[in-house]
Amino acid sequence: MDALRAVNYQHARSIRLWKSGCEDEGVRAVCMYLKANLNVQVLELLDNGITKLGCEFLSRCLAPSMKSQLVNLKLDHNNFGSEGVQALADGLCQNKTI
Repeated sequence: MDALRAVNYQHARSIRLWKSGCEDEGVRAVCMYLKANLNVQVLELLDNGITKLGCEFLSRCLAPSMKSQLVNLKLDHNNFGSEGVQALADGLCQNKTI
């Protein structure tokens, strides 16, 4: 994600990281890329050890001020619990594309 952001790669439409073990710091890197590339429509972070902190990063990316174009978000098989779901809900409640 850092390399894509560094070269300002704007052609990615989907990001799918399955069982990559990226955890919360990987989510932070993905979110930093999403801020630089508004063209991403699909984000799948399946079974990556994401916790409440990662959900907070994602929530900020989903806020209307970020102008995210995401239409599909999958976070299956992560253990972020009720607090993580609440953090996601804070960002999703105002999102108009997902």
